[in-house]
Amino acid sequence: MVIWARDLVGTGVTVNALAPSGPANTRMIPKSEVGDRSTVFQPEVMMAPIVWLMSARTDGVSGRRIIAKGWDADRLQRETSEKIGTPAGW
Repeated sequence: MVIWARDLVGTGVTVNALAPSGPANTRMIPKSEVGDRSTVFQPEVMMAPIVWLMSARTDGVSGRRIIAKGWDADRLQRETSEKIGTPAGW
């Protein structure tokens, strides 16, 4: 992902990673692995950061790792988009 973000600078294409911060209640985790599905992250935790990533506010924001569990919409009022999440990779 970091290489893509660097290679695509100036093209208008951005590359970011969004993770729930742990196992999520999706078909990727077999039902036999998690007995109580309410104990894992629900897919809805990803909605607000996805909408933000699709917005014009993130134009030029690339190479970031965003964790949905810690998403704080109020933080967007206090900080620039480039400070949201952490740098991806090394």
